[in-house]
Amino acid sequence: MYEIFYALADDFREHQIKTLLIGGHSMQFYNHQRLTADTDWMICDEDLEMVITILNDKGYSCFDSKAGFSRFSHPATNAIDLDIMLVDRKSFEYMWDRGSEYHDQKISWRVPHPEDMIALKLYAIKNNPKREAKDLADIVEIARFSGDELTNEKLKDLCIKYGNVRLYMRLKELI
Repeated sequence: MYEIFYALADDFREHQIKTLLIGGHSMQFYNHQRLTADTDWMICDEDLEMVITILNDKGYSCFDSKAGFSRFSHPATNAIDLDIMLVDRKSFEYMWDRGSEYHDQKISWRVPHPEDMIALKLYAIKNNPKREAKDLADIVEIARFSGDELTNEKLKDLCIKYGNVRLYMRLKELI
């Protein structure tokens, strides 16, 4: 199932396309296993054309596209769907520079800094409240992973900026 996942990562590296692994698979870096039906990557919006070419060459096609976000599927039943989040170069480089390397059994991935992952998850909840249960659970695990580095004040600031006060109050109960 993941062979295509690794092949795509190799192709992205070969074409010097930086990707940040976000979503369920990135949670392994934060010592949390979560089932997920797709793989989420963040890229710089300037790289989208090349990414689409690579994905099309591997048999993927776009089945949903909104501003800043595209979803791709593959006709093979064992292939994993891909979600691509687009951000501007400045935002991407900021998160890339703050991110960390995560090594799985076959390859290295770059994942966002814990605070940036929390911001992404809060933003996702704000834009799709149906995601709240799984993304709040992820935020709790990221906060536990971060330990004392993620202060209560910093969490509150992130919630107000990318989510809302209600989410902060809910997280205070859970952490």
